[in-house]
Amino acid sequence: SSVVVTPISFEAGGSPVFFGGVWNVAVMPLCVRLLSALNAATKWVVSGAVFSVLVWRHDRQVCWCVLGSILAAGNCKILKRVINESRPPGAREADPGMPSSHAQSLSFLSTYCAAELVVLSFDGPWWLMLAACASVLGGSFLAWLRVAMGYHTRAQVVVGYALGSAGAVVWWLLGDRLLDTLTTNAVASLFVVTLVSSACFAQQILQKHLKKWFASS
Repeated sequence: SSVVVTPISFEAGGSPVFFGGVWNVAVMPLCVRLLSALNAATKWVVSGAVFSVLVWRHDRQVCWCVLGSILAAGNCKILKRVINESRPPGAREADPGMPSSHAQSLSFLSTYCAAELVVLSFDGPWWLMLAACASVLGGSFLAWLRVAMGYHTRAQVVVGYALGSAGAVVWWLLGDRLLDTLTTNAVASLFVVTLVSSACFAQQILQKHLKKWFASS
């Protein structure tokens, strides 16, 4: 059966809210479940992808990107505590929500990746430019899910996304000037700092989720 509804939006906590248009009601629960699963898997998929690229390439460009993303994430955490703005009513997380850490990380990585692809496209195949656009669109969509699933307000995601994008551009420009001038010892130090920072970052994430798991079990 069909009812009169418009494109879906969501209440805090992930409950669907419908406004006018035609939609099959049987589709909506599946749509909500899929979006919720995608949102929940994002941090693990993105973290796994970054780790895989770091292990596969482990060159100065990749290390620079990963180190920048970790520093940007740390900066976002500090801003969260300083601003101390609550998440929307009914959100599943209790910590401050301004700016959105997920949106910040997604925008940093997608913007940095897009910048690299755009530069490579100047002397490379045409599809690299499309890949750059896909990177930005993918990051934007995954950031939007944080609003759709009720974890953040629009303002929290917009600020987080803007912060990540600006940080990525500045970090990329800085790397473009510095990376080719690094000595062998400096590159080795960059590798070590990136690996140690990545290990500490991963440890914090695992500790946070293990604490949640033990609290709920």
